[in-house]
Amino acid sequence: MDSSLTACIAVKALGRENVIGVYMPSKYLSQHGKEDVRKVAENLGILFIEIPIQEIIESYQRIMEKPLEEIRKHFGLVKESNDPVADENI
Repeated sequence: MDSSLTACIAVKALGRENVIGVYMPSKYLSQHGKEDVRKVAENLGILFIEIPIQEIIESYQRIMEKPLEEIRKHFGLVKESNDPVADENI
């Protein structure tokens, strides 16, 4: 919802010709969400583009695995393996 509101405000402030709707799918987002974003862009009359980011997320997770483990160890934290959204946002 917040991205839809942001898009509406941006169109009002900047004009539809200056706003682009960007959808960045990953395994955490549903196909239903994509259709919602596409409909918002269509209703606002803005360009809609899709930039897949799953490979970027996986690469980031591989690169950050060791440093994050060191940070967790330093602060006495335990990895929450049952919460992918939390892991994605660390």
